[in-house]
Amino acid sequence: MRIKLIFPRRAMRPLEIRSKNHLIPSETLTALAAVTPSHHQIEIHDENVSAPVLDDSPDLVAITVYTFLASRAYEIADAYRSRGIRVALGGLHVTGMPEEALQHADTIFIGEADQSWPKFLHDMETGNPKGMYRQDEPTDISTLPRPKKELLDGNQYLSTASVAATRGCPYFCAYCFNSVNQEYSQYRKRPIESIIREIAHM
Repeated sequence: MRIKLIFPRRAMRPLEIRSKNHLIPSETLTALAAVTPSHHQIEIHDENVSAPVLDDSPDLVAITVYTFLASRAYEIADAYRSRGIRVALGGLHVTGMPEEALQHADTIFIGEADQSWPKFLHDMETGNPKGMYRQDEPTDISTLPRPKKELLDGNQYLSTASVAATRGCPYFCAYCFNSVNQEYSQYRKRPIESIIREIAHM
């Protein structure tokens, strides 16, 4: 399948400058690409560093949704679905607002998707995709493959040499979307040895 992974454009806040978006990319989509079976063709499109492209025809579009990106994510999803292209949505906002997300997607992901995403792709290939996938157990991040940063246009960023040493957050602030669900926001640290290996690979 030809799969397009999209990080939606975020609105600029007062006093921000556009170049901030070009500092370091999110690892969300490169991590998802890393657990995608190799026979699929993947494109990553970050709307924060390149112009929107909504007139192409991938077999599947997957969009990560943070709360502050939800409006734009839904615009993208609706545009592709109007042309009969299957859309999947995941991320913390989808986990917190699944009923809302289902209005804009063919498939949604609750919780982390390191295990549920490959299962979904298998179901797509066998003609039996579900409308919702839920990964109840937090991912053991010490076992994950390196993010596929080679799929990014490195010229668009100050650097792509970031390393994710943790997942989740140790705090649960009422105002923060990271606290949408304590079960899915568990704070985990990667073993130091795996971080050193990733740095050495860079």
